[in-house]
Amino acid sequence: MMRKLILFLLFSVITYAQVPQGMSHRGIAYNTSGVVLQNTNVAIRVRILEGSASGTIVYEEKHNKTTNGTGQYNFNIGQGTQQGTNTFSSINWGVITKFLQIAIDPNNGTNYSVVGTSQLMSVPYALYSEKSNVNKSIGTVKTIQELKSFVDFNPQQDSPVVFVQGYSSPSDGGGGMFIYKRYSEMGLNPANAPLYTNDPRKPLNDDGIFVDSYHGSFSPKGIWIRQFNGDIDIRYYGAFPGGADITTEIQKAINYAGKSTQDVSTRPYGYGNGNTVYIPNGSYLASQITLKSGVNLKGSSMFETTIVSANDSNGALFIKESGYLRNINISNLTILGTAINYNGGGFNIKSCFNFDSENQLGGIWDSTFKNLTIQFFTGHSFYFSAGGAGSFQSVNQFITMENVSVESVGQIKAVETNFNNQYHALILRGSTNQFLFNNCRFDGGSYLFGNGSQTPLYKVNGIVVYIGGIEGTLFNPGIIKFNTCTIQNGQEGVFIQSSNNINLDTCWFEFFERAVVVKGENRVSKAINISNCSFLNSSGRYGVLPADSGSLLIVNKSKVNFTNNYIVNSKNPYEDYTNDPSNEKHKLITLDPYPSDNYGINSSGNYFEDTRANADSKELGTTFGVKKDLDVTNSSSNLIDIEGAKAIYLKNTSGSLKTIKEIKSSISAGEIFFIRADQGSIKLDETKNIYLGNMNGVAGGNNTGSLTLSNGSVALFIKIDEIVTINGVTYKETYNLVSYKMKN
Repeated sequence: MMRKLILFLLFSVITYAQVPQGMSHRGIAYNTSGVVLQNTNVAIRVRILEGSASGTIVYEEKHNKTTNGTGQYNFNIGQGTQQGTNTFSSINWGVITKFLQIAIDPNNGTNYSVVGTSQLMSVPYALYSEKSNVNKSIGTVKTIQELKSFVDFNPQQDSPVVFVQGYSSPSDGGGGMFIYKRYSEMGLNPANAPLYTNDPRKPLNDDGIFVDSYHGSFSPKGIWIRQFNGDIDIRYYGAFPGGADITTEIQKAINYAGKSTQDVSTRPYGYGNGNTVYIPNGSYLASQITLKSGVNLKGSSMFETTIVSANDSNGALFIKESGYLRNINISNLTILGTAINYNGGGFNIKSCFNFDSENQLGGIWDSTFKNLTIQFFTGHSFYFSAGGAGSFQSVNQFITMENVSVESVGQIKAVETNFNNQYHALILRGSTNQFLFNNCRFDGGSYLFGNGSQTPLYKVNGIVVYIGGIEGTLFNPGIIKFNTCTIQNGQEGVFIQSSNNINLDTCWFEFFERAVVVKGENRVSKAINISNCSFLNSSGRYGVLPADSGSLLIVNKSKVNFTNNYIVNSKNPYEDYTNDPSNEKHKLITLDPYPSDNYGINSSGNYFEDTRANADSKELGTTFGVKKDLDVTNSSSNLIDIEGAKAIYLKNTSGSLKTIKEIKSSISAGEIFFIRADQGSIKLDETKNIYLGNMNGVAGGNNTGSLTLSNGSVALFIKIDEIVTINGVTYKETYNLVSYKMKN
């Protein structure tokens, strides 16, 4: 191996030289360490291959060049020193796919190493026409239909170029340049000649990029191929705004883009020019669209490009292909659901995006959603689900949403008996991991008023954002972050069930009965972080809950951090609507149901403001159940597990003294908590991992002290991470008494 083997041309640009018989080529040379070969004499071998990247050599030449100070070189392919008998002018560009191979000797000799081989997707028209029997003049027809019947050429030997003025009519945007290619010139398997019916690499008519030629018969030996680079305009397939359903047309465009992402050795001939489907400004009707890996869907403008869902029985407007869906990007669109024309009935339950991979192999990966407005969907606006049935290969992950605005229609429930609140603006279920939401809005549905009334037509209902695991399994969401997002209008804003590492940071919450609910019914929810957020009127009666039931945060069997948030409550001018009078009691945090398990709620640095008449802002900080109640009345153990709680009430109604010798917790070293004796006396004993300082008991000696807390007395402890052996038992943590206060 050469010590200075060239790795690859990090970029290589081919342009068409303005001289006869040549193509301009430039590149950069590197050694095996990735160092640019500056001001170095190198020998470069160029080969044109036919059929594949390892196909027949139809032309070879060499160049001796000196790279510049940045390692660049350039030359014209076709004007080097010819190797062999084949000339550049003899290449028939009109038949069989061509590949360009570059090889380099950094020592300027003949010991070449191949650094790259790539398909030539297009060549100068002058070269193409020179050897492909193309008519020297370009024909013109008005529409795609006329192209199919174009007969001004000999299909056995000519390869004409025809300009189509429009798809259905001139200047409608769906026209373009087409070249006729015979199947025998595409490098297909000769065994399938003459029609190549069974050849997987044969391009088939799709009435957009590929158009059948009916010259002389309905069994053509070739096909018209659209010449384009870049985005795949849906007008190429006859999709136009105005009310007609374009599902078939847009799906054809997506299918072309999907095949273009396949390996060049397996995809059909003529694919590979682009993987982004472009939707021009206008309003389009569609029924159900299947998204494919590697395909981007891009509108012209978020505010001017609209897709309206047909009111049909399909479960969702957008679904994924089977298996894994990877690397898709959806952007610059407004998408409207079936409730856009809602007048009191007559709609189907239909979601917008349904990425359901539950109980199957697959999921959506490495994808983005950007600059989208989604409204009026009676089903889920976004549904992500994966896992189940023991399939750890079913997962949704690495998803980013940015500037996505979602408004669902949960308020319809009040008047529609077939509508319930199981549908959400966003649902993340099962194995949904590594999701990031930046500057997004999730809305349970705007309040609807009629005829100037201050009374709403429909009540706000349901959960806006649901994040939860699959019941009875280990498939749970994790590593999810909402950053600078707005979540508003609903019974509950964000409902988190059996999940971990869910972060709500710098978000705005508004108009909820319960802004955030965190529960661990099937599995403890852990590392739920709500910080730096603002909450306006987010713990009152804006839906169907009874009086005084509002709470900003509901927690059960979960570990939650609620820090540095700003909580505001204001008097709404429509009190008959909100049913939230000035004396409504609002709570910051509630353990529900109570009594229940408090696994650790950390609340600190929060700020409160209540502008209602005669209201006390401090009351907005009221909590219910944040303390952890442990009943040791009938316990035979001397150990208590306080989980992550900081306020522990030890209940003892036995009438006798209960002794505690050992403490366990999930709090960090250095954190402080207090224990209070409740309804009876508690004795804290030093014989295990509790340190009481100089409070030695009657037995005398070290680690034999005790402290008895009578009903209502309190002791403050700090956790220390140290490995100690006490009475022959090794502990990795101890709990040291800081202070205590006996009740008088």
